[in-house]
Amino acid sequence: MRPARVFRLGLLLAAAVGLGAGGCAYDPKFESGKTKCAPATVTMRCPSGFTCNESSGFCVSTGNGAGAGGGGLGGLGGDGAGGGSADGGAKGGAGGTTVVGAGGTIVAGTGGHGGGAGGATGVGGTSGVGGTTGTGGRGGAGGTIGVGGKTGTGGAAGGPASGTITYFTNLPAMGNPYRITSGPDGNLWFVEAAASRIARMTLAGVIDEFPTKTPMSGPFDIVTGLPGFLNYVWFMETSPGSGGTTAVGRVSVGATPALEEFPSQAKTGPIALAVGADNNLWYVDYGANLVGVYNPNDASKNMTFLANGPNDIAAGPDGNLWFTEFATNDVARIVPGTGTITRYPIATTSAFPTDIASDHQTNLWFLEISKVVRVTAQTGAMMEFTVSTTNTNGADILVAPDDGTIWFSNGGNRITKVVASATAITQTPYMVSNPNTAAVTGLTLGPDGNIWFTDRALQRIGRLVR
Repeated sequence: MRPARVFRLGLLLAAAVGLGAGGCAYDPKFESGKTKCAPATVTMRCPSGFTCNESSGFCVSTGNGAGAGGGGLGGLGGDGAGGGSADGGAKGGAGGTTVVGAGGTIVAGTGGHGGGAGGATGVGGTSGVGGTTGTGGRGGAGGTIGVGGKTGTGGAAGGPASGTITYFTNLPAMGNPYRITSGPDGNLWFVEAAASRIARMTLAGVIDEFPTKTPMSGPFDIVTGLPGFLNYVWFMETSPGSGGTTAVGRVSVGATPALEEFPSQAKTGPIALAVGADNNLWYVDYGANLVGVYNPNDASKNMTFLANGPNDIAAGPDGNLWFTEFATNDVARIVPGTGTITRYPIATTSAFPTDIASDHQTNLWFLEISKVVRVTAQTGAMMEFTVSTTNTNGADILVAPDDGTIWFSNGGNRITKVVASATAITQTPYMVSNPNTAAVTGLTLGPDGNIWFTDRALQRIGRLVR
């Protein structure tokens, strides 16, 4: 476009230039009444059609003679550059100056072109993080208004607040759910002692039940994490079968769970089960005053050891098994392989120790009446801390491995969170229902990081948001 525009301007200028008399070219700088003259001087002589006014000393028109050509056209104004997406185009170039030709002919200069095209529509703001509204783009000058940004999609709805308690689907009547564990399949698994069933529940509350092979077996505790058998949950039955001993059972956690049972040396009431560092299952038989070991690979290695009313058992951080002895008011340690038992008396008399759990570091924690107690695995040294509940009968305890918080039930309508320092504790109780209507027993840390529990009185499974 630029070469064509220059050529057209040249033609217009050639047409506008006049030739004066005597063949002298008209000087486009000459202006009537403003140009000095001197008749006797060739260089200051007025052009044809004009005469020198001697009184004023300027050339003036004589009123006759051919008029000189009009003034040249003013240069075309340059196009203003278009604005960016925010601002409009810059202003067009100035129009050419009007020229009055000799003889009164007016030749108007061509005006400059208009301003550049308006800026393009401003781009709208992007979607706001977490759902804030995007800022609309600013309209360019002369352009259309920028389109506003779309409203950002809100973040996912937050879960229930910490401390929120939710109950899930009711179990069949008289199921009596007792202990519960978090399975390797991302579900919850628990025992129904009165109904002799093992049950699986999804985090959404969908329940499937699997009856034990032994009628009225009374399964009481359930665990997972046995090396070599990680795709199983293991449980202990409390009622003896035809052989006079109770069974250890397992359920595969695949698409079609299969339940199996194996004889053990427990006799009249194994009530707790733990996975030992020796890759065996350990249990306590309260009724028969025994601590027993079950080898899943070699039944000939199953054996029992005498105890004094053992109530619960846990694998300690030192590689040994630790259990509470309700009858003699102590905590005991048994060494796998040798069966050597060492007992540590509890300072409080008639403490009635019940459930015990490891903190996965250096200590174990157990419950006694009105207290939670820390015992150091290396030395057996204990420190007792008073808690706000006096009832720990039928309770359970766990220590969350991610933050070390201690959680215990009281066999009633309360779950308590404990945060411990070297010499003190802070406790936060959570009431699960109205007084005297609940019997919270089993606790586990679920695959979602929350506390899941069994309620024997309400026949339901519940969740406490951490």
